[in-house]
Amino acid sequence: MSTLSRRIFGTFPGSAMNGAFNAFGDALSAPALLAGIRPESRRFPQINAWETGDEIVVEAELPGFTMNSIEVTVVGNELTLSGRVPDTHPENVIYHRQERAAQPGATFSRAIHLATDIDSEQVKARFENGVLTVTLPKAPSARPRKITVSSK
Repeated sequence: MSTLSRRIFGTFPGSAMNGAFNAFGDALSAPALLAGIRPESRRFPQINAWETGDEIVVEAELPGFTMNSIEVTVVGNELTLSGRVPDTHPENVIYHRQERAAQPGATFSRAIHLATDIDSEQVKARFENGVLTVTLPKAPSARPRKITVSSK
């Protein structure tokens, strides 16, 4: 039984149960994750997106970036976040482990398909404390509209 599954689940009598937890623990190991078991969890940047009655808000974590290294574009109902990884690494060092960021100077691009039409002229983006917040107002035709009901 892997150390991780033993620590989380303990040991269970019976080889079938132990085998199941061994497989689960092995699937959670870093090499298995890096091999692509859950590639969607490695998308960059990590985002949260939600919808209100009149707008969609997207937040993206971009620690270490500056406003000048990020580009936000909207075409139709697709938001694209792109940029260049800042060069903040010390020179002339030998890394023993490097997990936090892509290589300095590398570029990224992430397209987010929006479920509704937006008013691209009114989109606003704000970058503060390593978090990019993009507010995308819905197009007037996509906003909820109350219809009054009349009788004959």
